[in-house]
Amino acid sequence: MRRIVAAMLAAAVSTALYGEAASAGTGKDAQAGKVTVTAGPDWVPIKDSTDIVPGSAMDFSSQGWIDAPAGKYGRVVAKGPHFEFEKLPGNPQRFYGVNLCFGANFPERKAADELASRLVRSGYNALRLHHYEMGLTEGSSDGTRINERRMAQLDDLAAACIEKGVYLTTDLYVSRNPTWRAIGENRDGRCDNYKDLCLFHEGAYSNLCDFARQFLCHVNPRTGRRWADEPALAWIALINEGNPGNYGFAPYKSSPVATAKWKAWLAAKKKSEPAAYGDVREDVIPDNAWEWTKQCRAFAAFLADLERDFDARFMKFLREEIGCKALYSNMSSWYNPVEYQRVRMAYDYVDDHFYVDHPQFIEAQWRLPSKCPNVNPARSDSAGFQGVVNHRLLDRPFTITEFNFSGPGRWRGVGGIMLGAQAALQDYDGIWRFAWSHDERGLLEPAPLAYFDTARDPLTRATERAALCLYLRRDVEPLSRVTPMIVPDGKDDPSISRGGMDGFKNLWYGWYSRLGTIVGGEPPAGSFGSFAHPGLSSVKDADLKAKLDGIKPGDGHVIIDRERGVFGVVSPRTCGFSCEDGEVAAGPLSAKVSVAPCAVWASSLDGLPIESSRRMLLSHVTDVQDESIQYADADRKILLKWGRLPHLMQRGRAEISLRLSGDAKGLKVYALSANGARRCEVPWKAVAGGVAFTADTARDPEDATFAYEIVR
Repeated sequence: MRRIVAAMLAAAVSTALYGEAASAGTGKDAQAGKVTVTAGPDWVPIKDSTDIVPGSAMDFSSQGWIDAPAGKYGRVVAKGPHFEFEKLPGNPQRFYGVNLCFGANFPERKAADELASRLVRSGYNALRLHHYEMGLTEGSSDGTRINERRMAQLDDLAAACIEKGVYLTTDLYVSRNPTWRAIGENRDGRCDNYKDLCLFHEGAYSNLCDFARQFLCHVNPRTGRRWADEPALAWIALINEGNPGNYGFAPYKSSPVATAKWKAWLAAKKKSEPAAYGDVREDVIPDNAWEWTKQCRAFAAFLADLERDFDARFMKFLREEIGCKALYSNMSSWYNPVEYQRVRMAYDYVDDHFYVDHPQFIEAQWRLPSKCPNVNPARSDSAGFQGVVNHRLLDRPFTITEFNFSGPGRWRGVGGIMLGAQAALQDYDGIWRFAWSHDERGLLEPAPLAYFDTARDPLTRATERAALCLYLRRDVEPLSRVTPMIVPDGKDDPSISRGGMDGFKNLWYGWYSRLGTIVGGEPPAGSFGSFAHPGLSSVKDADLKAKLDGIKPGDGHVIIDRERGVFGVVSPRTCGFSCEDGEVAAGPLSAKVSVAPCAVWASSLDGLPIESSRRMLLSHVTDVQDESIQYADADRKILLKWGRLPHLMQRGRAEISLRLSGDAKGLKVYALSANGARRCEVPWKAVAGGVAFTADTARDPEDATFAYEIVR
């Protein structure tokens, strides 16, 4: 996740994620201006469970995208812009999963088997093993020797997932923190810039190779295969969020090895391209990586070549010496000069990360208090669309191995339909929510909310089902138009280069046309226009809107009303919306609500269109917080203390109308528990063309209701 540095991970992240429960509160503290959420007139407790009753309306294991065991059709391969299975050529494959972090990667065998079952019933067909190598090398003096007990636990987890049909991805460096002496430096302490060091420091690179060799050459006794030979280990990122320059140029400025490489590189450039580099100074490395002066752009071009050389060397080592045939990628983070887009051309697929309401820390990194915008993304200038398209290459698969509408942000209920719609319309190839859990205690049992953990958040888990249907089930087809951003082939002249690849700010345009980059060449035939780089930032909203006369967002599948804060999706098998108040219609589903935020959606479970479906899942969610969670302000932008169980859902009602074909006689509406079990029948009435009923989160004041099964 963004802004993590390895030195903060152990104690600080744990404190910020889970903290201490606030003391019982009575609402708003008038003296201090603090707001404490408590059960009562406005909030209803939730009896939460991450378990799912097999065969229930919430069991998505039989929806058609999970085919166990993982790897039964050979390896996942990259064919043009999509993934395929090597034994099922011509059939594009998509993947959706979650991350496990730190101790969550090391459950005991029984827990691993149960977790795999729950992930599959949740609808996931992929899992990212993340922040695992710190635990995997626990007790190692050089940070590379594998801990046998931890490896056995990771083996059990992988085997359980593979058996159930879950494909795996991981990174070969995330947060393992070797000592300086382990990389050949006569210094005490641990490396504080290992990600950068791997690019130019031979000892750091060798240390990385040593770890990769021990990990990938290990044989999992439950599968009988080396990890390197495991077809279910489909994707490998070299270094998590390792874009050189992420943390500025200081790691290079302070290293004699890096500065020597810079001077040699620049001398060669001055000789080969004197007009472009003649006045660039070898004795100046800028302090600000984002200033985009000519000196800065020249150093960014140097870093691009450094990254390119590292990638080629390390991928050759993995493929030829280790013999690992997984697909490879790298550079999934935030520093992105134009030159990096050319570096990505060497990858099998492109990967990126994004967050909505990612915490910002006010006093110290990964310590409370934290703040976040906590505003409706549908009202933003981008209409909720994400800037990852700036780094996508249109000629190869694209994944997002980290995303989240982070807790405890009150608008995370829109995340499922918004991300599901974007990914389906843009035709992405893999998505992993960050995260399922950061520790073993949160894997299977209810636990208080955290910034990112899906297992701890019934609201996030509810929204996942909309994303799964829209994206994995392909309830929404890709946009019919594509608008490429053209990056010239070859090197940019640092005197004219515009710097970063984030120059395209008109992200709302992604609801109308597929976006991404083409390096060199011309726009493909049939492109809906194109944009040239440099110069992306000069594109004007008015010019784009003029091209869209009569064209509806999402080819008619998306509803955007920024004035009212409405985002919706309409497709034959899934439709719904997020809104603030009033009445909204999305195809055959409409609802009148009075509480903000609120999201309502319905999905057919039998593959038929909603109007003729015999079985549907309908969700009606409001905000979810925890008992005694505390904020510094009424807008809940500054978090002071985490709360404790039970989770609480905001009281809210929605008058639901559902248009149905045929006779509604015999129809039943069931209120569901968090695990999908039927709790009670809900009364309904026939209306013109369909049925109507009231969804009420406080229907049972002891256990909030937010899911309904409709059968006929």
